Amino acid sequence: MQILLTTFAPMIAAAIAVMVGGFKFSEKEESHTTPHDRERLLDFSQKFQQECQRLDDLFISHLKSLTKVNHRFSEATLRSQAKNIIGIKTIYIFRKPDVFDQKNSAIISNSSVISISPPSLNEPRVLLSQKTANPSYHQATFLLPTNFLSGPLKSQSNTIYSPGRKYSLISLKPTPEIIVSFLIDFPILHKTATKALATWTKKHALPLTEAKQQVLVRSPLLKQNLLTSGSDQKGPTAAFIPFRSHLGDFEISAWDQTKIISTRDPTILAIATTLATALILTGVFLFVYHRRTTRLASQRVSFVNQVSHELGTPLTNINLNLDLANQFLEISPAKSRQRLHLVQEELARLSRLVANVLTFSRKEKQTLQLKTQPTHPSQLINSIIDSFRPALQRHDIRLETKFTDTPNLLISPDAFSQIITNLLSNVEKYATQTNTLTIETTYKNNTFTLLIADQGPGIPNSQRENIFQPFKRLSSKINDGTSGVGLGLAIAHELATQMNGTLQLLPSQKGAHFQLQIPAPKAP
Repeated sequence: MQILLTTFAPMIAAAIAVMVGGFKFSEKEESHTTPHDRERLLDFSQKFQQECQRLDDLFISHLKSLTKVNHRFSEATLRSQAKNIIGIKTIYIFRKPDVFDQKNSAIISNSSVISISPPSLNEPRVLLSQKTANPSYHQATFLLPTNFLSGPLKSQSNTIYSPGRKYSLISLKPTPEIIVSFLIDFPILHKTATKALATWTKKHALPLTEAKQQVLVRSPLLKQNLLTSGSDQKGPTAAFIPFRSHLGDFEISAWDQTKIISTRDPTILAIATTLATALILTGVFLFVYHRRTTRLASQRVSFVNQVSHELGTPLTNINLNLDLANQFLEISPAKSRQRLHLVQEELARLSRLVANVLTFSRKEKQTLQLKTQPTHPSQLINSIIDSFRPALQRHDIRLETKFTDTPNLLISPDAFSQIITNLLSNVEKYATQTNTLTIETTYKNNTFTLLIADQGPGIPNSQRENIFQPFKRLSSKINDGTSGVGLGLAIAHELATQMNGTLQLLPSQKGAHFQLQIPAPKAP
């Protein structure tokens, strides 16, 4: 886990960062604009303007009707009729003036004030004044010039507003000597008109909404939308149409349809992908390399421990048996000879161990070289068997041999002997419970085949692919009842390969069956 965190994980993190950065920097946005339908917009704006004008005319006509009522009915009747018209707060009726107020510079006229609804706090007054030539608003007072009574009202001067458009004053002149001014609660009037226009717009704007035009109809005073068509109403407007009337201000805005298409630069993506892949492969290489290095280091430590143990055990046995042989030399020569035979077996073990270590060392240094010479395989196998015979007899292992008579063959006797020695050494170590050890040889088409089969516990399936690897043992413990450093089968397999042959573990129901096949031409 530590190796994974220090080698592969940083590279994966760097690869992810490279890919994220590649995706970010490769992104390009292209804007495609579709102009709004000007004909539809103009057609709708004309109809909207006509509707605003209709409502405006309707409202003014209601006010004019009240000025006619003033000549026919009493003030009570006028008040009653005015209540049916939305927004009217107070009605001021001015007639020819009689007295001039020097103090206030205002005309005290023969006027009437008719309150339609209870006066509001800070509700402005309406007065005639000689100080102004045009209608104005000053200190909570609407001021009308006196010349309004002596001449006709100008159409652009008959409506004025208080600051913030809280109130508006609409003045009409039903007769040459009378001015009727209506103080209007402008927010109420504007809200009512906006509501009516919103209902009208919803119906008559269908051509725009069905075409998914980006259009907005709103009241800037109320900050209320009468119509919102489309969802991409961003940036500067492509069209802006304002409307102004006695009922308030309205505006129509239109935007071109803009579609943003995101694309990615394949070159940047390819570079990012290549870098990320390189980082991942580097991480894999570092992980495998460090894991292999760590495993080899661990194996070398284990190898040193195993070799130390392997060297120590036979040396101890040699010293012990030499001491016992020396003691029995005069008392029991037979026991002394038996102990000397054991010393010979331990020396043979040491020789095999040293031979394996030296062969492995030459292989690691790539200096392993084999020399072929005429060799009789059966004689060589029998000589090796004789060195193992005491150990096999001690473990009650019955030996069965079936050799094919062959002439002298051109093989490497040293490599061939080491392979057989390591295979028999495995039987001695791991198959001591076997009843029979079978050794067979065949020779056909210049290929020599050797089969060594025991009836021991065999090799588990999970270990069958690893047994020819260096330092691989069925048990890695030093004191597990068997000796060895895990080099025997690896060296035997390597030597078979060096001889252009093969060493295989054959499938078997019981025991371990090893087959060696090597090319072996006849010696001249």
